[in-house]
Amino acid sequence: VGAMRLADVLVGLEHSGLPAAATRRLQWVVARAFAEVSAGPCTACDAGRHQPSGAATSCVACPAGAVAALQRGKSLLAAGVTAVEGRFARGDVVALAGPDGVIGRGLAGYDAGDAAMIRGLRNEAQAAVLGYAPRAALVHADHLVLL
Repeated sequence: VGAMRLADVLVGLEHSGLPAAATRRLQWVVARAFAEVSAGPCTACDAGRHQPSGAATSCVACPAGAVAALQRGKSLLAAGVTAVEGRFARGDVVALAGPDGVIGRGLAGYDAGDAAMIRGLRNEAQAAVLGYAPRAALVHADHLVLL
């Protein structure tokens, strides 16, 4: 994506065959990802676990297995998260980082506090920790873009 022009990506999404609402939301995520990548170094997730690239105010780190699942079009589940860094609300754009650095951006399904509480937990264990029924994913596949 870094070598592509934003306009080309947005036009490609228009002709992707996705429903209009999904296309508009994905265009928004892509535009935010492009803006953040060009803005400078990551300020939230440089904790020695990975080498981030692109600006972000928050980061969700995951192991290689979760990165592979994301590359196959899957959602990022809380069970596949190893660290939650920074402050964010549900619906904010967060950086997604694997062992080799930032791999994408997505819309958070939880705020930072709840995400930190359920990181590494399988879905069936999350309700007891959260006090409410968990959502399908920490970052849903429909709400993320890989860089």
